Amino acid sequence: MEVVAARAFISRGTLARVEKGDPAVSFGIYASVMQALGLIGPLSGLLADDQAGNDLEIERLPKRVRTKKVAGAYTAADDARSTEQTDQER
Repeated sequence: MEVVAARAFISRGTLARVEKGDPAVSFGIYASVMQALGLIGPLSGLLADDQAGNDLEIERLPKRVRTKKVAGAYTAADDARSTEQTDQER
């Protein structure tokens, strides 16, 4: 019991809660215990080829991003205007 808890990076008390099926224990803890027992491979391998998940993430991306003009922000157009005013004053 102590070895499995150490390999899963959890306490023995949490491992006891997992063994009892406590629903308050997070899914990540269950996955860590399964990995420590050799029931599943590395967790990163579960998500490596998730094409459906990738497609859903792409759908959530904004189609067009517009930047907001910040009040008082200096732009090249402002520089051109100030140069024109200076030239006219001469």
